[in-house]
Amino acid sequence: MRASLPNSLRPPRPDEIELYLSARTWKRSESTPRYSTWTLPYKHGQTFEVVVAQDRMVRDYDDRVVDLLETVATAEGRTPETVMKDIVFVDRDVVRVRAAGEASTENTLAIPAMSLLLQSATSMMTSAACAAHEGGVARPLYSGRKPNAVTEYLRALRMGQTEPGSYVLTVLSPLRKTADEPGQMDLQFREGHSVLTDPFRRSVTRMLGVALVAARSAATKARSGQVDPFEEAVERGVSANLLEAVGAAAQVDRLGELSINITWAPLQSEPTSAPHSVTFARALLEKIQYAGEVMRSRHAPRNDFVLQGYVRKLERPQDAFIGRAMVEGAVEGRMRKVTVELMGAAFAAAHQALGEEQEVLIECSGNLVKTSTGYTLRDAHDVRRVPPEELDRVSDPAPLLDSEST
Repeated sequence: MRASLPNSLRPPRPDEIELYLSARTWKRSESTPRYSTWTLPYKHGQTFEVVVAQDRMVRDYDDRVVDLLETVATAEGRTPETVMKDIVFVDRDVVRVRAAGEASTENTLAIPAMSLLLQSATSMMTSAACAAHEGGVARPLYSGRKPNAVTEYLRALRMGQTEPGSYVLTVLSPLRKTADEPGQMDLQFREGHSVLTDPFRRSVTRMLGVALVAARSAATKARSGQVDPFEEAVERGVSANLLEAVGAAAQVDRLGELSINITWAPLQSEPTSAPHSVTFARALLEKIQYAGEVMRSRHAPRNDFVLQGYVRKLERPQDAFIGRAMVEGAVEGRMRKVTVELMGAAFAAAHQALGEEQEVLIECSGNLVKTSTGYTLRDAHDVRRVPPEELDRVSDPAPLLDSEST
């Protein structure tokens, strides 16, 4: 009996097929307006050969795709169904969120549980995007307005069809983008195809995988009520936001475990040391949920905090939008060193205030956050130089929780 295309997936387009073949080291040996021929070397001087029809409207297009899938599957030692999924998603990383246990029976899930799982998946992608956008500057909590790059990325995400295997949500993270979309772009050439990709989008899914592995490791190490292992994992992308997103699954009744699987788009090389799958047993989910709540309470910003103090250091990497000043000022009734994040005009104002002098007293407002390494003033604004006699006018609201407290 002749095989047919799965009803759950649309027939792949010719350009998707060719991008996939190129990424899998097949070589185009012939090309005409109607078809292209591709070959892959095999042992003993033999080769595999497939033909890609260029017109999806021809009557036997689906039959030709079936022939191609069977040949590629044989060459790669896989099934035609898995090959077809990779072709359709050739330019998209796929994140699968799987709920297993008594909560998911016959590949179904109660509507409230499904809604919770969807929100969990959305929040995971958001926290990973925020962490990736920071460019190596990890934060234990992301609050306030999201950067434009993060917002644009979230708009590009798509929900795929659910899949069997308990209950599986699929999140599609496209690497390709159009020329009129904002953000960074890389131009790649694949056997005659020019493809625009966004390096930030791949960095998000990689960050997600790394952070999930770190969160699971921290949950395994942490004793009941202990949060320090999660704080230590902040530099690997773990944040209160991510922990809350993952831990939310613990609210699903009779959930046995939560698994997150990442399939990397063939369009780009797989990231080095990239994880493919992370599984959280229910007991770990409950630990993670608690840790997320504690970390949020520890690191919630004090909005509109007024900092007054001496600038000890002012720097901004070349071509960077965010600069940083080390300011020694009054916090919680003591003189402390505070890292002040200055964007655009705020950095220019601080630079102008400092001038040629080594020490200058300045005042600025922003959102004060207690981190594992000290204090950070984010979204700083209203930067001005003040005379020393105004130092006593500083207002210092109630103290933040220390990083050791719970």
